[in-house]
Amino acid sequence: MNQLLFYQKPEALNPAKHRSLKITADQPNFSFAAHTNCIPLTAIEFPRATLDFPIVFTGTADSLLSPVAIVGLKNNENIFVDADGRWLASYIPAFVRRYPFVLAEQPNSNELAVFIDSAFSGFTSGEGQQLFVDQDKPSDFLRAALQFLKDFQDQSVRTREFMQELKNLDLLVSRQFQISQHGKTIFTLRDFYVIDESLLAKLSDSQLITLGRRGYLMLIYAHLFSLANTQKVFAHAAEKDFPGGANHAAQ
Repeated sequence: MNQLLFYQKPEALNPAKHRSLKITADQPNFSFAAHTNCIPLTAIEFPRATLDFPIVFTGTADSLLSPVAIVGLKNNENIFVDADGRWLASYIPAFVRRYPFVLAEQPNSNELAVFIDSAFSGFTSGEGQQLFVDQDKPSDFLRAALQFLKDFQDQSVRTREFMQELKNLDLLVSRQFQISQHGKTIFTLRDFYVIDESLLAKLSDSQLITLGRRGYLMLIYAHLFSLANTQKVFAHAAEKDFPGGANHAAQ
């Protein structure tokens, strides 16, 4: 997972340097997320994310894959963020909601530290939520943000455990989606993986029971149900980029 996706100028949060920094409390602007076609997810988000996005898995076959929500077809386009920076889907992934804060490795170290995107347009020295109060103590706002980062990190660990189980059971297969127009393929979305239902059906009763007790079966079916949302993504893309109508197919 690319933890620093969206972050143009990551900078370690430092009370001495950022004690006067505030963040505006205006309506959130999600323009920072407008230039990507997929957003990382944690497994706990699957039931909510499946209402809006196709959930697939990306990475290389010989490594541990990561779940993502498909939010567009082009590499630099998110169809769920409009020209005014408004988020158009009902669910906002936690990866997006934690911005402009992030836990990331410090240079020349494996230890995690809190970073901010110093390029974030919502930072101000005027009116807004303070980050630090009373001799450089975190404000209530910052404490809530830090707790969110911790919870996100914990869920990322649980997600890796889920992905390791999928890999151990060899349930993931490569797939691609295609957009066609007048019988001709005009766009192909590839380099991702999905859970194969036929492989899932071959698991033993004991393996299925284990998946159920760990809460993994719910996540598996949320992923499978979410794939129907490819129609939604392709329909949005077709309206903008493929005049005259387009069809899609999974392979």
